[in-house]
Amino acid sequence: MGIADTARLVSGAVTRKGRMVLQRVPRARERRSSDHASYRARPPIVVTTIPKSGTHLVYQIVTALPDVTDYGTFIATTVSWRSRPRSVRALGRLIGGLVPGEVVRAHLIHHPDLVGALDARNAFVVFVYRDPRDVIVSEAHYLTDSAPWHALHRTFRRLTPEQRIDVAVDGLRNRPELYPDVATRYAAYEGWLEDAHVAIGFEELVGPARDAGIRRIVASYAAHHPGEIDVDATVRRAVDAIAPERSHTFRAGTTGGWRKAFSAEQQRRLVERAAPVLRRYGYDADTDVHESATR
Repeated sequence: MGIADTARLVSGAVTRKGRMVLQRVPRARERRSSDHASYRARPPIVVTTIPKSGTHLVYQIVTALPDVTDYGTFIATTVSWRSRPRSVRALGRLIGGLVPGEVVRAHLIHHPDLVGALDARNAFVVFVYRDPRDVIVSEAHYLTDSAPWHALHRTFRRLTPEQRIDVAVDGLRNRPELYPDVATRYAAYEGWLEDAHVAIGFEELVGPARDAGIRRIVASYAAHHPGEIDVDATVRRAVDAIAPERSHTFRAGTTGGWRKAFSAEQQRRLVERAAPVLRRYGYDADTDVHESATR
């Protein structure tokens, strides 16, 4: 990555952060004037995802829902430039600061206290996940080429492409609190499969079933919202709102790309380490998947 690319990425990050700062005053004003009835009438919408699983895609979909506001809020368990994750208590405080009707992007691990904090704000929660193998490839590219401010950027930049996949599978063995192995990373989010209002795979939203997946999100929100919502019209708006190129983290947005990036040995090691996680999220953990796909 050249100097010009780094400058462009940093400039974009500063611009996004600046927009969020500018929204703090109206957001604080809204929070001060809100009461329990406000949250019942206009539920906050929280899109929580495993990183590199389609956060911006689903954010674009939910911004088409009626009566929502985007203040640029993003709640991450691990802030990209820090070396330690936030505590559950700190995350709970951030959730407590949500305002009625706002759309929030998040990488929130699952914890009963966080579920309770979201329930207290009547938040509508959409959980998005993705095949861990595609996440590994996307994350390796992102940490190497698209996030010069990230605490892991220097580590990944020094590695070969093959080594980056190895680290994304095994985690940082000397810093597991910063970057644990893939099975541990996925297990931290697993409870959202049951506790989110909608749990949906990225693959459903980029394949032939896309419109049905969007309808599932909209219909679930309509059931959660006290007002009358035209589901058909909202689905059409949501489809029209999808524009992947507007995401600074967008790279390919495809599925199954891991088959070209993984060696047979890396696939074997991932299955050995993470087969139960793959199955719990509904993905094929067969050790022959890589071999049959490359014949």
